[in-house]
Amino acid sequence: MEPNAESTKIRLMEVAPQTQVEIEKLNLNDPTDHVAVLSVLRRSLKRLHHLIEAASVSVSVTSGTPQIHACWFLLAASGELPCTVLQIRPRQYVTMDRPIVSAIDLTRPEFPRVIPAVCKTDWARVAPTNTTALLDRIGIIGEAPAFVKAIEDAIRFANSPLSILILGESGTGKELFARLIHEASGRTGKLEAVNCAGIPDQLLESELFGHVKGAFTGAEKDRKGLIDMANKGTLFLDEIGEMPMNLQAKLLRVLQDREVRPVGSEHGHLVDVRIVAATNADLERGIREKSFRKDLYFRLSGMQIRLPALRERRGDVARLAQYFLSKNNASKPIHLTREAITALEAYTWPGNIRELKDTIDRALTYAQGRPAIDAEDIRVFPLSCEGGIPEALPEPHEGFDLKEYKREIDRKLKRRALELAEGNEAKAARLLGISPQAMNKHVREKTHKSQ
Repeated sequence: MEPNAESTKIRLMEVAPQTQVEIEKLNLNDPTDHVAVLSVLRRSLKRLHHLIEAASVSVSVTSGTPQIHACWFLLAASGELPCTVLQIRPRQYVTMDRPIVSAIDLTRPEFPRVIPAVCKTDWARVAPTNTTALLDRIGIIGEAPAFVKAIEDAIRFANSPLSILILGESGTGKELFARLIHEASGRTGKLEAVNCAGIPDQLLESELFGHVKGAFTGAEKDRKGLIDMANKGTLFLDEIGEMPMNLQAKLLRVLQDREVRPVGSEHGHLVDVRIVAATNADLERGIREKSFRKDLYFRLSGMQIRLPALRERRGDVARLAQYFLSKNNASKPIHLTREAITALEAYTWPGNIRELKDTIDRALTYAQGRPAIDAEDIRVFPLSCEGGIPEALPEPHEGFDLKEYKREIDRKLKRRALELAEGNEAKAARLLGISPQAMNKHVREKTHKSQ
């Protein structure tokens, strides 16, 4: 193997003269022993860690034994070695769709999720014993790379005492992630949640910090606040950007000193609470406009998790839709037709997962007990979108069917034209610039399909 390594080094230096090439020799008595291969690779990676941290790493899984390939996959899929896994094909298998060198996406659903036993983080302590079961129980569904990263970050940060700030648009699942963090943390107390935008300013202080008897009109007895109720547990502050400035100062005291003082009390007391905050607002803009405290922002941002919008994870749309169907019809299976899936994936979902759930609930009503939901049952009502026509082109993604998408747009436009023409086929045809015969064919196909 050494002559091959030397010739490869020479060739690489000819092609890229500015590239430094070094040969790392691995002493393997048995290249078919998985444990031995992993041990040797880890020792080698430890020696090269300064290079790995300074540059992006790619690993080819073409040469070597199948056991070596499997160990590279384990190191990459677990995140122990941040790298891109490359597949190099023999020339007889190379096509336009399958190039000679391609990256392998280890986040695809075909690959299992791997939790490393050896890495910088003590995963045996941090990770729950069955992450998949935990995600299923909470209802966190998705396999898009950005979403998987958010899940991994939540699990990784769960056992840290630092506060966590969850960022994402409305409807992306921030409260579900707060629950995931709490349940994965192992904290013995409860999860308490409050929407900072949903409670009047004068009541929010008492809701959070509690009050003593006589603190204000109507305070007839002492009352614990949510911070005390979440002692030894987690307090989730949703829409933190809407918290009044005077309460931001009191919350900062809790984060800094672990001390809470009820309204009307002269004394504070210590509390052990983990703060998870969430917002869809631009907090940095709030800092510039003096509506949000800079010091509080940094205290809340001990760790940050960003949740992608649903339009950024279109491959998860059908999976989420089917999940909502199964939750609503556990005893009576119902599925989505290919046309319905195309319609769902073509839409931009400004309301994210919450809007998708509402759309599926509505589609069940339109389906009227049929065993399948069709494109005709998918009705969305955004302000900037009329008649269920997408407000923007879809993002291309794995499994996207362009022909079916164009057919679905054709059906939607014809359906909308008929609505505007009050069922007059000739007028609807004129609105679209097509022949009356084409419109009549659409109507006949629709009638035949519904029978």
